[in-house]
Amino acid sequence: MKNYLFSIVIGCVLISIAGCKRDDDEPERERKPISRLYVSTSDYSAGSAAQTIPNVWVLDNVDQEELPGREFLRSFISNAKGGRMIHYSPFNGGRLFQGSMNPRSDLDTAIHTMTISKIGVLNNASSLGNRKYDNVRGLYYTVENEGKLTDDFLLFTNASDTTKGTPPDQPPVANYSLFVIQRPRSSGRLSLPRYTMKLSHNPWAVLAIDRDLVISRAEEKNAAIVVYRQFMNRLMQNGDSTIKEVDHYELKIPDAKNLRGISYSKSADILMVTDFSQSTSVTTPGNVGRILIFEKFSQYKAAQDITPTRIIEGDLTKLREPTDVAIDGKAGGKYFFVADPVTRRVLRFSISDQGNVAPKELNFDNRPPWSISLDSR
Repeated sequence: MKNYLFSIVIGCVLISIAGCKRDDDEPERERKPISRLYVSTSDYSAGSAAQTIPNVWVLDNVDQEELPGREFLRSFISNAKGGRMIHYSPFNGGRLFQGSMNPRSDLDTAIHTMTISKIGVLNNASSLGNRKYDNVRGLYYTVENEGKLTDDFLLFTNASDTTKGTPPDQPPVANYSLFVIQRPRSSGRLSLPRYTMKLSHNPWAVLAIDRDLVISRAEEKNAAIVVYRQFMNRLMQNGDSTIKEVDHYELKIPDAKNLRGISYSKSADILMVTDFSQSTSVTTPGNVGRILIFEKFSQYKAAQDITPTRIIEGDLTKLREPTDVAIDGKAGGKYFFVADPVTRRVLRFSISDQGNVAPKELNFDNRPPWSISLDSR
């Protein structure tokens, strides 16, 4: 009986202690939403001057009605010799991957990684070098699970130019591949891909939608979105390092000329693709760009021609040669961003826009942005 009463008393004391709160206790902090844009710019100069040219830019709060001003831009000098493709992933504390323009004057056949602090401060971490990584285009990082096993992979498309076996009087032959690096953490050493899949088409951007792998095909007379069914399931297999081009289907876009960047919002079920073509105007020569928007994209389950639900194009858009696009994919996201190295701007549109509409603009000291990645959560 005494033990029983003692247990009740102790229990009441513990409950009282747990329920007490000091008057000077700090209130629990609300978790603030993040809307941070990473931009890769391509300016580069061989030699010591290269170390002073920023090629990564970070900007927070890009989902506000008014974009932040120049004073809020944070620039960074990565190890890439001229920034090209860039990709952010929140996994493993947050990482940023960047490919290089790989200038012939100063070859840089590597993918460079950066760590990111909680407030968005970058730090150069490692480099994944291989002479095969000479024309990196799309970048996509993923963590995969199978049973009790968990592993991470970096996927990217590459279009190498090679003269091996080519007669001297003929142009180089392109060698198109998808490379997969397992646990991309090496630094200063040769980085060997875990898997290589030879591609029968000219690839650009790459991303995953559920278990499917999606690649934009950058061919003027055969523009398409290529979908590889259930490719992501292959990543946890311990088979051969070479993967035959797996079962896939093509979603051809008949009027497209130069597909480049792609972005998908699962919450809105929208796929966006950048495209550009040669201008027929005498007064405004050069290229004209546009954004192709496909609503209810998940409905396309087999090979077919597809038509955009909406198109953003026209003089007001300032689109010339858009190379990348990033949608705010969180529920209720309002905006998407486009990198255009010819306009030398990142342009922000509303997800509901169509036609000839004027965007908001971001200027990165007039440096040409080639790629963007959005952390929105």
